[in-house]
Amino acid sequence: PGNPEGQLGLATALSQLGEHLDEALLHMVQAYMLWPWSASMNYWLGHVYLQLAQKDKALEYLLRASRWNHDDRLGEMILKDLVEIDPAYGEKED
Repeated sequence: PGNPEGQLGLATALSQLGEHLDEALLHMVQAYMLWPWSASMNYWLGHVYLQLAQKDKALEYLLRASRWNHDDRLGEMILKDLVEIDPAYGEKED
């Protein structure tokens, strides 16, 4: 507690394993309370919600991450999850 990087690291590891997602969510929410403006934090929170099939919650955090992101790799990850929620997010504007 009190260390958002540590909480995020633990939650990210659990998410990547696809195991103990409820525990991952708990750590992610605790970290988010200390670091709500982080694009990475918002991405991972949205990603865990998506893994838990809570698409509305996932969309909220993924869109926030998208607005605040300045990293190409993270941007690709955000877009991949957004497209999983709704393929229209992958359509290019003219």
